[in-house]
Amino acid sequence: MGVDEAAQRKADPAWMHFRTQPFQLVLEGGAMRGMFTCGVLDFFLDHGLLAESVVGVSVGASCGFSYAAGIAGQTAKMIVSYRND
Repeated sequence: MGVDEAAQRKADPAWMHFRTQPFQLVLEGGAMRGMFTCGVLDFFLDHGLLAESVVGVSVGASCGFSYAAGIAGQTAKMIVSYRND
């Protein structure tokens, strides 16, 4: 994969580059519990695992959005940045 292709892959949603797998995700809310969820979803992205559907509540919705968009680490960064607010 060339540099330009890798940059474009990072800019595109995950579903454009991964084939979906036959599983669904239901993601819980719960503030700091989202840190664990973020780690699991980042692992999934690193290994090209994309669920057929994703639903989430509260921080789970944020994690699910980042996962579907293919942006590893985004929600974890947000949680750490705003944890004291």
